[in-house]
Amino acid sequence: MTSAQSEKTGVSPISAERLQAPTGGTKGWVIDAVLNRFPWAYFTRRLLAAIPICIGVSLAAFLMMQMIPGDPAQIMLGEHSADPVHLEQMRERLGLNRPLAVQYGMFVWRALHGDFGNSLRTNSPILKDLIQHVPATVELAMGGMFFAVVFGMTSGILSGFSRSKSVDTISMLLALIGVSMPIFWLGLQLISWFPELPSSGRQDITLARVETITGLLTVDALLAGRFDAFMSALRHLILPSVALGLIMSAMIARMTRSNVRDVLSQTYIQAARARGVSGIRLFHHTFRNALIPVITVIGLQLGTLLSGAVITESIFAWPGLGTYLVHSIFNRDYPAVQSTILIVAIFFVLVNILVDVICAMVDPRVRASVESN
Repeated sequence: MTSAQSEKTGVSPISAERLQAPTGGTKGWVIDAVLNRFPWAYFTRRLLAAIPICIGVSLAAFLMMQMIPGDPAQIMLGEHSADPVHLEQMRERLGLNRPLAVQYGMFVWRALHGDFGNSLRTNSPILKDLIQHVPATVELAMGGMFFAVVFGMTSGILSGFSRSKSVDTISMLLALIGVSMPIFWLGLQLISWFPELPSSGRQDITLARVETITGLLTVDALLAGRFDAFMSALRHLILPSVALGLIMSAMIARMTRSNVRDVLSQTYIQAARARGVSGIRLFHHTFRNALIPVITVIGLQLGTLLSGAVITESIFAWPGLGTYLVHSIFNRDYPAVQSTILIVAIFFVLVNILVDVICAMVDPRVRASVESN
């Protein structure tokens, strides 16, 4: 059903596609989503287009590390204890005496094989350090995302559907305040406002250590049947998640409000109201069509979550990727810094691709545009 037909019948473009949805319940929908709705060609093109971006990011990270003052060989041997012979031998071992093009080629080749070298600070494999720190950042990002989506979309929906000017004004005022507050200031204020909540680490030090399975402490505690450790991890997650997700929730609220009001002004919604559609059914038709731009914003804001995690983890002593990056920068651990930047950039690119694919699967208009191109 086309957009013109939907305007005449009062059925939204997304809801109209449900008339042709496959039967067979949830299983049939999942099979249809994977086989028929998933834009494989579009997904492949986006992956191929991401290769030059990843190459550019890796080159930028490599060159930035080269411009920073300091000698990695000198750092490994000690600032004052290295003699010229040992210093030259270390440069030879690290490949620092080779041309920059050769060094960059070695860096990319090793990265493709999962070898990011050893940390100059800990002398352990960087990949091992990243594996240890990434789950903590993922857990924090998931907590911040959950708060941002729930709080932001709730505020945006209330403001968009409400005909009360006071409700709309209060919701948007809170959104404006959320956008305006710096994360470091908000984090410090949350610590002073809620002293009963833990403000550092991921778990109480008095509890026994939970066996690592996924690296996500809340999930591992549940899998191990450790309810006490789960509650402790959840309490430690509250303050940093709120500090990290509040700014994003404000953007989601404003975007949700704008799209809900835009959809409510469409002809097919007005026709549905004229036919007596109201309540949950009207909300269903409106929300699904207003959700597409919000999904895009949520995906793009994941990069903001990762950048904000650097500050948030420093304030709340959260042992994640941001803390690892800050310590590496302060200790001039060049291989660790460029490897971390590369991993974060690749993750951001993959998230953007995934968001575009989800939008193409959810909205038949986007999918039709993708297929026609």
